[in-house]
Amino acid sequence: MAGRATYDDFTGGDFGADDSERDDALPGVSEGPLFGRGYEARALLDLIDPTRPGEREVVAVVMGPPGTGRSALVSRVAREATARGWFPGGVLRLPDPGAPCPGTHRPPDVAVAMAAMLRFLGLPDRQLPPESSASDAVTGFLLSSLATPGERLLVIAEDVTDATELRFLLSMEAPPVLLVTAVESLDLTAAATLRLGPLAEDPAARLITGALRSSGPTGSRRPGGSDGLRELVASCGRLPAALVAARALLANHPGLSFAALAMELTASRTETETDVTGHPASSPFLTGVLNAARRRLAPDRAEALRLLARAPGEEWSTQAIAALMGCSPAEVTDLLALPARLQLVERHGGGEGRTRGDRWRLSTHLPWDQAQASAPAGRAAVADQDEAALDRLFQYYDDLSAAADRHVRGQPANQAGLSPFADRDQALRWLETHQGTLVAAVRHAAASGRAAVARSLALHVTEFLVQGRRHHDVLMVCGTALEATLAAGEVNSVGNLVNNAALALSGLGLYDEAVTAFDWVADACQTAGDAEGTAVALSNKGVALHSAGRLEEAHSALTVARYVSREARDEHGEGAVLHNLGMLLRDLGDLEGALEALTTDLGACVDKGDQRGTAQTLVSLATVLSESERPEEAASAAARAAALFAELGDQHDQAMALFNLGSLLLSLDRNDQAVNALDASAELFARAGDPAGSLTPLRQLAWAHDTAGRRLEAWAVHSRCLSVALAVGDLKSAAEALGSLGSILLAGGQFEDAIAAHAQDLAICRSMGDRAGEAQAQGNLGLALLGADRVEDAIAAHTASLEIGRELGDLRSEGFACANLGAALPRAGRTREAESALKRALEIFSGEGDEVYAHEVSRRLAKLRAGE
Repeated sequence: MAGRATYDDFTGGDFGADDSERDDALPGVSEGPLFGRGYEARALLDLIDPTRPGEREVVAVVMGPPGTGRSALVSRVAREATARGWFPGGVLRLPDPGAPCPGTHRPPDVAVAMAAMLRFLGLPDRQLPPESSASDAVTGFLLSSLATPGERLLVIAEDVTDATELRFLLSMEAPPVLLVTAVESLDLTAAATLRLGPLAEDPAARLITGALRSSGPTGSRRPGGSDGLRELVASCGRLPAALVAARALLANHPGLSFAALAMELTASRTETETDVTGHPASSPFLTGVLNAARRRLAPDRAEALRLLARAPGEEWSTQAIAALMGCSPAEVTDLLALPARLQLVERHGGGEGRTRGDRWRLSTHLPWDQAQASAPAGRAAVADQDEAALDRLFQYYDDLSAAADRHVRGQPANQAGLSPFADRDQALRWLETHQGTLVAAVRHAAASGRAAVARSLALHVTEFLVQGRRHHDVLMVCGTALEATLAAGEVNSVGNLVNNAALALSGLGLYDEAVTAFDWVADACQTAGDAEGTAVALSNKGVALHSAGRLEEAHSALTVARYVSREARDEHGEGAVLHNLGMLLRDLGDLEGALEALTTDLGACVDKGDQRGTAQTLVSLATVLSESERPEEAASAAARAAALFAELGDQHDQAMALFNLGSLLLSLDRNDQAVNALDASAELFARAGDPAGSLTPLRQLAWAHDTAGRRLEAWAVHSRCLSVALAVGDLKSAAEALGSLGSILLAGGQFEDAIAAHAQDLAICRSMGDRAGEAQAQGNLGLALLGADRVEDAIAAHTASLEIGRELGDLRSEGFACANLGAALPRAGRTREAESALKRALEIFSGEGDEVYAHEVSRRLAKLRAGE
């Protein structure tokens, strides 16, 4: 690896506190002891020390095989550097280290599931559109905004396998200090590399004996005394992770001598395995120690781990494990306590609203493949027990996902009237926490011949995934369940799966494929005599065609769907069709027809007692009433919708309804009420886990304050917009917020601050390639520069804005730039050029029919000619 400096084969004394100290200051960063890593720690600190003479390193790579303590070293160094005040901006650990970089393709299994779906429908395979994600520019700008002058930021990137994963960081104009961990060398030309190897023998020995003093026999009190200690250290490869695991094993088995354990590890060591990237998956030394610990487990604990290895997913709640094992949660905690101490399982918190330590994961350093986890050959009874255990687990997931799905859809509880969730928010949190495991459960059930289970689970999680716009995951679960159902010969049971997959295809903008899928569902339902299913499929087809801009075809499909519902005397179903038809008629310009359709739908929902349908229809009705110039009725409908969503506990849809209400109240000049509604909307979006959604009401709220002359309040809201936009990676909204903040600063005479805000706005627009935004930002920057008497800089900014406007063929942008130049050029004594610019601006605004701006330019031109 090319780099400025390379440090090899460090050994040395202890660094910092005792090895038992844990690094709790950096959550999410691997923890561990630092015996024998003092020299490396000091060298790494020296590399990133901002106070040292000369050039400070921007990138430092800690490289070494698994088990060498890379993460522990980086974590402790970051903590020490922060304590010394080197990084007042804080320490940021990149999310999901090792995950694909933005812009990479979806994992193959999603594409496989979609391909199966399309083949079933007789369609050619098609590449999936990428999921929306923050671009490199978003991440880079976010980090730039955090690393403001005087507040340096330290970024930790762990388990990097390719230098391209860091490209967005390294390409920044002012990159943060970057600590990287990697197994092998990276192609980084401007990085210092610190290579970690085994510990020296003495620190390695003390890593075992030091902690044993307080936990059990050591030295002369252990069988055989200290004989075999050096052999044990060697059999652990002198690697910190293996030594720590050996220490835990010895502490739990006081009768085990150093020599005996060393002999066992040496005799049982196997070659290391590799992961999908070709890198070592774990250290053979660490794997050997963990295997030794596993062999010593009591039968019930060993059986518990074997069953866990057969369960779908990578982590499980205590309650799920209790279902798998057929015991109580308390018994699960007791069973797994010792394996946790021996590092065979990891226990951690389960997220918001859950008890810390509620989630369990098997050690990633042991092979827990299905072959090893299966019941021993010839033991048919045990195999049957395993299948029964998996059936219990699948039933647990199916029951809870069904209950959660009812909350998500706003439906009543089950027939017993009971629900394991107190409200919709709790159900959503459970689904969010278990999403990965539930998707894995669908795949596991399908692969094990449980087609009905796969189908049921897929249908129960679909609405949650759709509402979260996780369309790729919808395709995954529905496609997987579809294949299993077809393999089981249950062709008549795939209609709902295909329908849900079609909704996902539509959500991804694959409207042609979605229409084909809805046609298949409609035909299948018609063949089966299912009129309601036929109408639903045709209605969904109409929505897809509407989204694709094929309005006449959409009208035809919805008309047929309405006829089918009416023939089946399904008033509620007909109402749903009318809802879709009403929104189509609105776009066709038939507002009266839209109102009639939506009003009929509203009546059907009320008669059926469908609160969610009622609320959704009221939202649409409010939109059409507003466009029909009936704002009072529209506001009333929006308020009713918000109240109904509040009763349902649906904060997200309540937030949307309140935004509509706030906008309508503004049109009615009820500013104070509008402010309250918009503020509540933004707060509810944030509570519902959709901070990006809060940007729309926040922008409207800022406008409300601005028009009412409340400049400080508008400033505060625009600042909130900027913070949220950066947090969610929405550069366009961040640029808009900066532009608005700059304009407020300019109006208040704070020219230098306004210049800084508009310069940041300009930088973001350039990073996005937004030429129109760049033109506007240049214009705003020019105004601020002129206010600060930086006339030549102002002229340069307005000239740049003019050139971009002409490049884009945007006459209005050109007109504003010319008008601004007309104000700036006279300050430099260039009156003829100013007159020419103002004439062009007048020509443009007059041609556009914009009397207001044409009058203003005429006034300026007259003053210029009068020499004023």
